[in-house]
Amino acid sequence: MGFDYWDNYKDLVTRIKMQKEYIYSLDNQAYGLRLQTSNETSGSSIITDMPKGKRVNPELEIVLSKLAQINKKIKIQNDVLQELESSKNTIETYIASLEGVKHKVAYLKVIAGKEADYIAKSLGLSNGYINNIVSELNVKKK
Repeated sequence: MGFDYWDNYKDLVTRIKMQKEYIYSLDNQAYGLRLQTSNETSGSSIITDMPKGKRVNPELEIVLSKLAQINKKIKIQNDVLQELESSKNTIETYIASLEGVKHKVAYLKVIAGKEADYIAKSLGLSNGYINNIVSELNVKKK
């Protein structure tokens, strides 16, 4: 993913937060199902006698199936989260590697989300100079 979120760093940070919240909600669902399986197995037999042999309690099978689906979703969402965090770390590492004015401009533009006019005023530099640095950074990120 690398610099996919270069122009939308704040969106990336928001997406990471939302991804973590979604994984947390899936974890809570899985926890509830695990509790349900422990409740169903504590008072009754997991295995019941059926005409064609012994089988697992059908209600427990449904719960275990749902739990497996949620665990699969959690794995997928954790993989997505890793990619998002990798993109964030790549951007932050690149910006940290810059020095002087380029570092300040990249930080203000990408991390803080400031416009070139604001950056120029806050650093006491011309808009043209800031735009040149931003253009140079955009070329190097690719």
